[in-house]
Amino acid sequence: MPTDPDGSLSRCHARGHAAVHDALAAAYPNAKEFALPHSDSETRFTCTQVRLSNIALYRNATSGYSCQANPIDAVRITLPAHGSVVVASKRTSLVAMAGHVGSVCLTEVVERKVPSNYIGFHFQISKRELLSRAHLLTGREYTADDVAPSIDLRTSEGAILYRSVANLFLEVENLAAIGLGQLARTGINDLIQNLSAVAVVRGVREHLTQGRERFSDNHAESARQFVDAHAAEPFRFSELSAQLGISSRSLQLAFRKRFGCTPSEHLFACRLGMARTRLLAPTDMTTVAAVAVDCGFVNLGAFAGRYYRAFGERPSETLRRGLAITTREGKCTGQSRDR
Repeated sequence: MPTDPDGSLSRCHARGHAAVHDALAAAYPNAKEFALPHSDSETRFTCTQVRLSNIALYRNATSGYSCQANPIDAVRITLPAHGSVVVASKRTSLVAMAGHVGSVCLTEVVERKVPSNYIGFHFQISKRELLSRAHLLTGREYTADDVAPSIDLRTSEGAILYRSVANLFLEVENLAAIGLGQLARTGINDLIQNLSAVAVVRGVREHLTQGRERFSDNHAESARQFVDAHAAEPFRFSELSAQLGISSRSLQLAFRKRFGCTPSEHLFACRLGMARTRLLAPTDMTTVAAVAVDCGFVNLGAFAGRYYRAFGERPSETLRRGLAITTREGKCTGQSRDR
């Protein structure tokens, strides 16, 4: 297995049944009963290893095989990059699939079936270290029962773990080519362990985001109150987010999560509500244009379009109805005074 000068990167290329069997046995020391379904000339296995301070990461490409993996005192994480792997035990069966699901194996005898043209990453973390990381991140105690059997690679934590592992290989390979492979490994060990704890141990992600979500809710409520109080005035949401100490994107996400709409949508709803109130209670001097400007609209055509979509009638129709109501009420009031 050739190794680069600084020891950060190791590679193995094997072809044929005997060579591939030996390479698989070296890469998976706790596995046995390897079965290679293809002919000797078609059987191949490529393994690239990046060794961190206490984690070894593997990227494998294979023509396919199956094996039995014995239990170890560690958590084995598999992240498919192309194709899928079937991981089956007496209790469960899981298909780890690229872009969808990664597998997590813990203290069980499992059967692994890897099809042709599979490419994927895998690594092991000591069970004690994984649970310790979860404890350090949250202050809570966790047990092996809290370790999930799979990772949803479509969630943010699953996707970030996958990208971090995949990008690490690219960085190490590029730096190793100029003799600086060890630079990519600096500090990455803790990152991989922390990301694994968030992605694998149930409850860690939720605990870490609770405080941030409350904080975001406070920002959203503050923004709503400001919009309600200043809806008719010209202002920029970028300035509002800066006053709140968050980015415009964070404000958008927090507002939508709390109220189901964007800050801009809420602003226009407030302005349209104000305009409708004024059009339904007009004076003899009230015009649609004047109401639109007073309520913060600078484009009369855009105002009329938004108004129609919101209320099912044109602003001028609401104004005529408001004038009619006002006239009737005035007549009734006059008749009452005469009596």
